[in-house]
Formats: sequence, structure tokens, C-alpha cells
Amino acid sequence: MAMATFQPGQQIEVLSDQDGFKGSYYGGTIMYEEEGRYFVEFHNLVSEEDPSIPHREFVQVNEIRPSPPHSQFAADFGVHTIVDAFDNDGWWVGYISRIEDNSKYHVYYELYDDEIGYPLELLRPHQEWVNGGWVIFD
Repeated sequence: MAMATFQPGQQIEVLSDQDGFKGSYYGGTIMYEEEGRYFVEFHNLVSEEDPSIPHREFVQVNEIRPSPPHSQFAADFGVHTIVDAFDNDGWWVGYISRIEDNSKYHVYYELYDDEIGYPLELLRPHQEWVNGGWVIFD
């Protein structure tokens, strides 16, 4: 399988493998490629030295995927639907464990054995980049 290639200016997401952030995705923009790695400017992460500056770092190609397309399926979320929830500046995969008053969706994170409630606007359908295309999980 050929590795994906990305272009400067392309909107992407970077997979985190750090303890406490494992499996979460962070939006960014490809700045340039150098020696098989991509220099990424993150949308919601900031520099530790100066919080007014976006965080930037080199990322391996296997940690990058294109930004997923926007989906209109959010209103159809039900219990056990696999979703991404926007929290701590990134997208975290979990499943809806319960719905409160049709306005608060509780998402369970199996990896962390934790459940957090979110409004609908912080959820999106979970999608995986598989063989060059998007697959929606429900």
C-alpha cells in the first residue's frame, strides 16, 4: 500500500500516541515536507513558550490523515453510536452511552474507562481513513 502524500496548505489531523492522549486527533495544516516528515501547524494547540503562537512540529506520515469531511448525520446519533467528541483541543473516539433530554450526549471512552457529557455541536460521526477513502462507523 502506498503512503499518502500531503501538500502545503492541506488541512489534516494528527494522531496522538502520547500517554493520556492516545487515540485522539488534532487538526492542523501542512506547512512543508522535509526528509519524509511533514511540518505541521496545529489549529488548537499552542506553543509552550508563547501561548499566542500555534504549536508546530514535524510529524511522520503514518500519524497523519486528511481532515474528515463534514457530515450531516449528527442528528441521528443514538445510544451505542461510535462518535468523535471535541475535548481538550482534539477529537476523541468513544461511543454514546446515554442521551439526556435529547440535548446532552454522554460519551464513554473505553481506553480511559471514562464517560463525559457533551452538547451535540461537539460531536461528529466517527470516520476512519481506510485505503484512501473515508469509512463512517456507527
